[in-house]
Formats: sequence, structure tokens, C-alpha cells
Amino acid sequence: MFRSLIATSALCIVMSILPQTDSKAQIAAPSAEKVAGHYRFESGQILTLDAFDEKLTATSRAQTQSVLTKDANGRFVYPSGSAHITFDLDANGMAKALTYTEAERNYSAKRIDDVALRADSDAWQLKIKSQTPSLGCSAALTRLIDGSRSGAPDYSKLWAAPARAMRSQLPTIQPLFQKLGPTKEVKFLSVDTNGNDIFDVTFENGAVSKWRVLCLNDGHIGGVAFRM
Repeated sequence: MFRSLIATSALCIVMSILPQTDSKAQIAAPSAEKVAGHYRFESGQILTLDAFDEKLTATSRAQTQSVLTKDANGRFVYPSGSAHITFDLDANGMAKALTYTEAERNYSAKRIDDVALRADSDAWQLKIKSQTPSLGCSAALTRLIDGSRSGAPDYSKLWAAPARAMRSQLPTIQPLFQKLGPTKEVKFLSVDTNGNDIFDVTFENGAVSKWRVLCLNDGHIGGVAFRM
């Protein structure tokens, strides 16, 4: 059974900060119907928002669906209350982009159409069918493990909720990885039905652990679990 190392959120990856603006369109309470659609983060992860009763359902790859409700400030808030989404609107009130905010950090995504969504979905399904490892995933996993061993993982490569979980778990994780020793080999095994890369990781002391990693673009990690 996999042990969760980093909690996964409704989104998967840390993105660049979206410049803020004083535009009234951005802070006005938007209509759920006009902001529903697909949004791509720079990591390549796509968030799909569907509207119902002035609420939004938020779904992203291999993640649990969340229901967002609108607060008095026009923000769509996640059930936990720890994160929310705001939108950059055009003159007609249609969303052009969104900002996901958690722990006072902002992550941006641009709206895409159905054609772009289908192309992304087809590429993801081909990855699963062909059992093709994500580019740079093994290196990203090695950096995460070795960074955790040293007590300095690269939080910029993690989405907000996983980064928060890593910070809270680091006092436990770091001694474990120090005991195992440096990473000797990261061997790709397969891609699971959700598109996670599966690896065997061998440590200096000879221990072998199995890892499940959701990797996206440019070394970003959406979620990690392992078993010894």
C-alpha cells in the first residue's frame, strides 16, 4: 500500500504569479456561467470548471472534484476555505484567465477552448497507452527526495497544498531519508491508469522503495506517494 508523502490538492502545480490589477472587472462578482470553462496552468495542468446554481465544480487530472461557492467578495471558495479562485474578465464579463490563491500565493491559468482540451487529453491517454515516462520525472523525483534529505526541498516545484503538507511532514521525512542514504538509482517501471509514473528507487543502504509520481511540465510534481 502506498504511503502518502505529499497531499494532493484539487490542482497540481505551482505556477507563476499573475500580476494583480485594479480592474473593476476582476473584483466584480462574476457569473458562474461566464467563468465556466477550461484553464491551463503553465505546468500544463488543466482545470475544468462547470457551473450550476451559481456554484462551480472544479476538476483536474486525476484529482477529486471540488464544489466552489461564491462569497460576498465575488470569489469562488474551495470547501476547506483555504483556497479560492478569482477571474480576469473581459468587457462582457467573460473570464479570460483565473488566479488560484492559497496561503497568500497566487497561481495563474489562461482559458483554453475545447479543441485544446481534447488535444491535451489525447496526449495524456497516449502517454498511458504507450507507457511513456514523463520527461524529466525521474530527475524531479530525485531532487525531491534528496532535497527532503537535506531539509531543503524545492517548494516552488510543488502545488500549494502539497508544499504545505511537505513542510509539516519534513521533520518525519528527513530522518527517514537520512537513514536510507543518498539516492543511487531511480528506475522507471510503468504508467498507471491515471497517468502517474511508477518508479523503483534504490538508496545507498540497499533499501528499495516504490514511488508513484504525478509529473507535469518542467519538473513540476503534482503528487507523490511511496511504499518501502
